[in-house]
Amino acid sequence: GTLLNGLVLTAGSVLVIVHTLGIMEHEQEHDLSVDGMLYVAIGGILFKFIAVLTTRHGHDSNERLVNLHLMSDAFGWIALLVASAVLKFVDIQWLDPVLSILIAVYVLIGVIKNFYDSVIMVMEATPHGVCSLEVGENIKNMDGVEDLVKLRLWSLSEHVACGMVVVKSNLKNEQDIANLRSRIALLLQKNNIADFAIEID
Repeated sequence: GTLLNGLVLTAGSVLVIVHTLGIMEHEQEHDLSVDGMLYVAIGGILFKFIAVLTTRHGHDSNERLVNLHLMSDAFGWIALLVASAVLKFVDIQWLDPVLSILIAVYVLIGVIKNFYDSVIMVMEATPHGVCSLEVGENIKNMDGVEDLVKLRLWSLSEHVACGMVVVKSNLKNEQDIANLRSRIALLLQKNNIADFAIEID
């Protein structure tokens, strides 16, 4: 969902920039209804900012992109309001296209900032701020661990990291094995791995 939202925002912003540059290059004049622009802009601003307020506390990249999408729409309506107010008194044909480009650039910058996080999640990369080599060495050095058979750490979302640990142990006592499992679990939790599976052979 995050990737799709980002792609839609990127494609829309690029199309706006290309179309607007084409208008400016050929110096096409617009037959604008300034009063109509003004009234429509006021209505659009009211509705969009209500939507923005409901999504402004988003925590993951998808929620932030939805909020960015709504914000871009809101800024578009503000730009329309400003342009219509100015055009009511001064005939400045380039004002509307320039504002369109500025908004599109703002959206692209926001998409780029959030897009990276979504790609990391889709690729199931190691969670940010976690060194798998260091975690692996710490597990290997624990008493009772003969070998680290498997260590897999990945991001399920921006706030949920997962892990899978398989170790070979020389412990025979069930209580000792349970203690080893607890030590491994504590290590993973210290590295912000919230959801994990531990297998001890």
